Amino acid sequence: MAEVTVATLVYRDARWLDWWKVGLDQAKTRVSYRTLVLANDATEFVRHHKLVDYDFRNPDPNEHYIARVYRAWNECVLLARTPLVCLMNNDMWPYHGWLDELVECKRAVPNVVPVSLLVENGRIPSAIPEHVKDFGTTPETFNAAGFMAYAESICKPGSVEPGRLFQPVIFNREEFLDLGGYHEGNLADGTSGDADLFNRYKAAGYGWATCLGSVVAHLQEGEQRG
Repeated sequence: MAEVTVATLVYRDARWLDWWKVGLDQAKTRVSYRTLVLANDATEFVRHHKLVDYDFRNPDPNEHYIARVYRAWNECVLLARTPLVCLMNNDMWPYHGWLDELVECKRAVPNVVPVSLLVENGRIPSAIPEHVKDFGTTPETFNAAGFMAYAESICKPGSVEPGRLFQPVIFNREEFLDLGGYHEGNLADGTSGDADLFNRYKAAGYGWATCLGSVVAHLQEGEQRG
């Protein structure tokens, strides 16, 4: 039986979804998981992709995409059938043990929100600039072997630092729902839906930890740019 649901969104480019699934499959984990793929106001082709589990339609398809994305993440957690849910963008590729580290951190310290350590390509500014290294910007240009070797060199199982990133993230499903999930869009003062949710977790007494043994490549703005 699956211990965790690993959820992602897709809307227009199935090659990112295929690439994401290959990344999941190649990463060795002890934790058992199932995937949940939600097509969010997706194209006709993407909606019928073999990996898609749910075809989600927002009430207003012309609403700003940020609001529709946060609503879709909330829907993923609602649909999950495991106590733990991992939300992960489809432009991310994990190193071995990535999910184990997140789950072990959450189980060891229940009142914490664990996130992965991202290696970002530098296309947009990173919250962890010391780990910016370009391994590609598309599924076709991604240097998997290079990333895996680099991840091995920086991976520190069992070690954590204060949280600075938002995904991949492990949530306890009931805790997430009790706190109201993501605000559907950025707040009026410019606070992102991610920051708002994590602020509410902190106000409720939760910590926020970056797991240095959960190393994940982030190609940044995958479907948005190509």
